[in-house]
Amino acid sequence: MRNLLLLSVFIIGILLSFFDKSYAISMKDEDDLQEQCGKMAALLCNGSCNDPQSPFSDKDHYNKNLKTCFMYLNQNLGNIHMEFLVDVTENNVSGSIAIFNDGQVQCILTNGLCNNRNDWDVFVNDMMTN
Repeated sequence: MRNLLLLSVFIIGILLSFFDKSYAISMKDEDDLQEQCGKMAALLCNGSCNDPQSPFSDKDHYNKNLKTCFMYLNQNLGNIHMEFLVDVTENNVSGSIAIFNDGQVQCILTNGLCNNRNDWDVFVNDMMTN
């Protein structure tokens, strides 16, 4: 199970390595920034995140307080549900959570481990709503 988590984080890392930082967000009005964030996230996914054949689904958001574009990814792998929060602006994974069918939860944030699903939900909500 842990190997699947590591594999998924590795896959996200590979996706991020192909992302060109030349698409960094410039300071524009909020609507333009959100639109630009969506375009950056689409480039990162290479059009596959919302493909019905892909195990990923995504949502992007420009956090005006942090001046950062985030992308939230969901992935179902049979007996594991995984979620990732990607900082598209800085080109890194901000956190991830793996929820196993047996109820076990593994959660990692850039500032350390989180203890449960609630910690993850609070973190994602803070990044995706401001």
